[in-house]
Amino acid sequence: MSTPRRKPEPAPAGPVGLGWLVLFDPRAAARECGRAESLASSLWIYAAFLVAFAVFTGLKPPGFPGGGSMPFTTEGSGHLAQAAFWNLPMEAVWIVFLMGLVRFFRSGTLAVRLAIGVAWAAWSLILVVLYLQVHSMGKAAFLAGTAVWLGLFYPCLRGVPASEWRQVTGFMLALNAVFLPLAAPLTVSAMLRHENAFIAGQVVMGLWLLWSGASGLRELTGLRLPRAFMAILLSVVFQAALVLSLYAAGIVPREILMVMLFG
Repeated sequence: MSTPRRKPEPAPAGPVGLGWLVLFDPRAAARECGRAESLASSLWIYAAFLVAFAVFTGLKPPGFPGGGSMPFTTEGSGHLAQAAFWNLPMEAVWIVFLMGLVRFFRSGTLAVRLAIGVAWAAWSLILVVLYLQVHSMGKAAFLAGTAVWLGLFYPCLRGVPASEWRQVTGFMLALNAVFLPLAAPLTVSAMLRHENAFIAGQVVMGLWLLWSGASGLRELTGLRLPRAFMAILLSVVFQAALVLSLYAAGIVPREILMVMLFG
């Protein structure tokens, strides 16, 4: 009696195929990122994002939106290179924050976890406001407070399997595909100084990112959709808080801060 043959696994989607899935079928993209060989495709998508982001940032008028016209200088070119360099560690910490929040939202009632998570994220931003705007604390206290909210991620990250790191990393790198179809309209609206169109494009990108990210994380991690949504939303907040904290600590100049936050 012959043994039935197993169906061969489909070939990897490739960078273009994976990017398409991220944009229009993020649950399928998450399943694809569960395969070890898909990590290479995710890296190609991230590389394409870095190129598109560099072009967009280089062509966008300095000070836009909301600022006056500023001449482009070789110093600005240096800031562009620094911004591209800083994008790499910021992507890494976004993934780390997200992994910690995925583990955080896996247990406990949603209402309690939501309240704690929002308070945790608010703390990270309140410290920046108190230090930069209100001037009600010294630098040492600010740095200590920042170290505390960062340190709270450690218990959530203990014991994460390598396979889970790979899957989440691959998916989050691929999620940068959301920027690619919007890079051209955002660049054109910025060059023409159409502020409303530019802001509308950013809103579309943000909503698309949250939808694709939450849907994919639900499939990848088994979280219910509200928990997956809050995990990715708060990871963005924590990433912004860290960028602001680096600026407040004098590690990142204002020009790099604006590029990393707003492009």
